Amino acid sequence: LFSYAYGMEVPEVPFYPSNLFVRDGEGNFYFLSCNYSISDVADSAWNGAINIEIPGRKYIIYPDGSLQTQESGKEGISLTNPGEKELADVRALAHTVLYKTSAQGEILYGLDLTQQLWGMSFSDYYTCLAIHKSGTLMVLTENGILMVDREGRFAGVMDTPDEVAACFPDGYTEGAQYLAGGMDGSVYYVAMNGSDMAVYEVTEKGSFGLSRAEAFTGRKGNVYPGLKGILFSDHQDGILYEYKGDDSLVPVLRWQDSNLYEAYIQDVIQVSEEELLAEVLNFQDGTHTFYHLKRTALADLPEKEEIVLASLTAYPELERSIAEFNRESQKYHVIYENYGALSDFSAALTRLDSSLAGSDPPDILDLTNLSIYKYAQKDALEDLAGYLGESSRVHKEDYLENVVNGFTIGGKLVCIPTSFYFMTLMGREEQLGDTQGWTMEECMELTEHYPELSLAAGWSSQSLFSWCREFCLERFVDWDKGTCRFDSTEFQELLAWLGTCGEKGGASGDTREDSLLFYSSFETLWGLIQKEEELGEKLVLTGFPTTDGKVMHRPVTRGALAMVSKSVHKEGAWAFIEYYLSEYNYIPGTLFPTGKNDFQGMIEYYTTPDYILDENGERQKQMDGTYLMGPKVFLLNGERYYYLEEEQFADILQAIESLDFTPAREEEDIVMDIVEEETEYYFDDSKDLGEVADIIQNRVSVLLGEG
Repeated sequence: LFSYAYGMEVPEVPFYPSNLFVRDGEGNFYFLSCNYSISDVADSAWNGAINIEIPGRKYIIYPDGSLQTQESGKEGISLTNPGEKELADVRALAHTVLYKTSAQGEILYGLDLTQQLWGMSFSDYYTCLAIHKSGTLMVLTENGILMVDREGRFAGVMDTPDEVAACFPDGYTEGAQYLAGGMDGSVYYVAMNGSDMAVYEVTEKGSFGLSRAEAFTGRKGNVYPGLKGILFSDHQDGILYEYKGDDSLVPVLRWQDSNLYEAYIQDVIQVSEEELLAEVLNFQDGTHTFYHLKRTALADLPEKEEIVLASLTAYPELERSIAEFNRESQKYHVIYENYGALSDFSAALTRLDSSLAGSDPPDILDLTNLSIYKYAQKDALEDLAGYLGESSRVHKEDYLENVVNGFTIGGKLVCIPTSFYFMTLMGREEQLGDTQGWTMEECMELTEHYPELSLAAGWSSQSLFSWCREFCLERFVDWDKGTCRFDSTEFQELLAWLGTCGEKGGASGDTREDSLLFYSSFETLWGLIQKEEELGEKLVLTGFPTTDGKVMHRPVTRGALAMVSKSVHKEGAWAFIEYYLSEYNYIPGTLFPTGKNDFQGMIEYYTTPDYILDENGERQKQMDGTYLMGPKVFLLNGERYYYLEEEQFADILQAIESLDFTPAREEEDIVMDIVEEETEYYFDDSKDLGEVADIIQNRVSVLLGEG
């Protein structure tokens, strides 16, 4: 195909070829050839610049009207104030031509579409060409679907903007638009908008029009050509459907059953009614693999022991690992049950708990967004320590000690997450000092020292109360005695102080200048450097206030899998958990890894300069004598970071060393739910301070008494 294009004297195609080429049933090719592009970059000096290239010469028309031209092999010439005629002459050199060729490469026609497609960014259109069974070529443009007949003559334009707006009540603002053509000659227009999509079939009843396919309402996924109509891969349920224009989606396969992960499906080709070809992205190295799928009777499939993994959250890394494990394992097949896919969280949690308590529970539990302590306290989770002790692939000693200690509950190691980040409070070092950790009293004193500033601009009193979780559970609840003192003067003073802070914070303007504290998450070693650059201040990770001033940052884990105690497939359950842990590979720029080797490797990666070497393996130098290096981190405020010094992220490492990964107990969550629910009535002036304190005291006392 490319040889045909380059063998002809036509402008070079700078856009994605697969989106701009299409072939009809007779073997003829249609393609768009364009010799200009319009820059779409963050730099305002370049955004919207028009780049035109003709044989031997390049032109750039900048947004400010200046013109640059460069002849091959010669130095460029810049014109600051070119004349209107000169700019018009350069613009006239821009062309977008639709070509039709025979299968042998003979040009059958060339139609100039510059006026219709001028200013169009083809990267926004997945596929903009399709052949209708009538022989009419459909070209998706920003102003509608352009139609060209068999002889290369304009046949009209189908208006799409009004149609698209009608199917998105809140307005169509962004998303992919493309054409999908079935092998039977049917053509569909697809528009994506946030979490919804609209699909229209091109109909021919005297004239061409668009007919809405209601079967796609409320769904989102990818559309591919089918033998009869189109194929639709649903992102939510992971099922590939067939759509033949009868407003119904017929299931073809579930990707999980074919040991493939739906999110990494790049393309689908329907070879026959019984066969598919799926192009899959390899997550680790970015390469692509094609899988030949053939419909096979269940009786002809090898028998494997089924292992059920239950989850409330769609977690891509987990789903990918399941697909890869199933392809490799000769003995086990993991079935992924996403309880949260089609239900609200509360209903999904109820279903999950019922399943765990039933006679046939799942074998593995994904603990993402679940109360880990709740299941550990009820002995619903198996102790993994023994399995790790006998494993030749993963060991307890391979992971950060505070991670292992935190998830050892009641003497059982219930899980080991693969990665984490942490939430915390930070402030200016000149105002808070350089030490992590502080008491609630010190936090209150801070607002007294700086009365002109707010504790946190833009934060309501109720939101600020969430920062006091650890302090409240330590100061106002005696867990050993089963008593509480939320009716105390001290608790009422805390609420009154938060009320004042919220009123002041809500009225503040500039959140950076007026705030004493900033709430943030840290996922990378350079996170603090980034915050300091943004604020132009030296910052300290103070953490959340506590009773005794101990350091308190809140970790959030990912990739925590537990074996269900009542599972009857424990050998298979451990086989997958072991695979999942051992196959985890830290990718620079992602969350902190829990594995010691990965963690140390992360530090070494970012502290080791990446020198650019010549063909002899020698370090290349710049004109000023310094070595050329490849960037590893990021570009911030115009400064490129090639590597980091360890002292630059020492505060982050200190915070990580102090993290307590012990999950919150169910009783703690219930107490704080009660407190936060009732304090809202005080903060919105529905009830007075004393009344709220008494209600909280009574409710929590009953809870502790029942406990």
